[in-house]
Amino acid sequence: MDSLLQWFQTPAGRDLARIEQQAVSDCLHQRLMTDPCAFVVRVGGSWLGDKVLRQAPTARCWALDWEAVAGSDALTGLELLPLRKRSVDLLVLAHALDCSTDPDSLLREAAEVLAPEGDLLVIGFNAWSTWGLRHLRGGPVSRWRQLPGAAGMALAVERHGLERRHQAYHCLQLPWPKGTPRPQPNRRWEQRLAPVLAGIHVLRARKRCPAPISMKSLWQSPADTAPGRLAQPTSRTRAHVQNRKT
Repeated sequence: MDSLLQWFQTPAGRDLARIEQQAVSDCLHQRLMTDPCAFVVRVGGSWLGDKVLRQAPTARCWALDWEAVAGSDALTGLELLPLRKRSVDLLVLAHALDCSTDPDSLLREAAEVLAPEGDLLVIGFNAWSTWGLRHLRGGPVSRWRQLPGAAGMALAVERHGLERRHQAYHCLQLPWPKGTPRPQPNRRWEQRLAPVLAGIHVLRARKRCPAPISMKSLWQSPADTAPGRLAQPTSRTRAHVQNRKT
């Protein structure tokens, strides 16, 4: 973790941090348009700073980290989040899967703490790209063989009941300071090779929950009306009985 934080202080790391800040800001802005009082939780990503979360004054924002770093509100594990189930409206995993010893358990935990129609934003290295291999050499990716990569992340998210909404790829250059990462691939061949060679993937997913069916409304459904000019039956009242006697 220390090597990852140190790398984000380099010129290439600061350029990448700006790309990730923009991705978090766009996702947060879209969420606040429909839910101004959303509960937003960021796991990891202390290099993103608090500026992104401060743009949502009406929302409740927490910053969790698995190590004591500046800007974090509480410590958390990477397999068990200290959050109630179905309570989070927007959950941001900033390279948390890269540092987790069990990425699949973390995705399962993320799906459980998300509220219905809640959003999940995953930012991570592509383990088989030049960026992923570089950080494997540096040590922050502890279980890189368990990471599905950028192309398989969508399948891993859908396996836990989440619907993929958007997926973007960044950083096709080498991960050294002289190569400034472009925001997105802009050539046709780069777009085709991005899921395999892109250094960073940003995935946005949503927790879809089917609406419950009201059995009472089905049981009390109105009866079909008789065709023609037949009058519908009505309840007998005292006035009907008196009129009949007279």
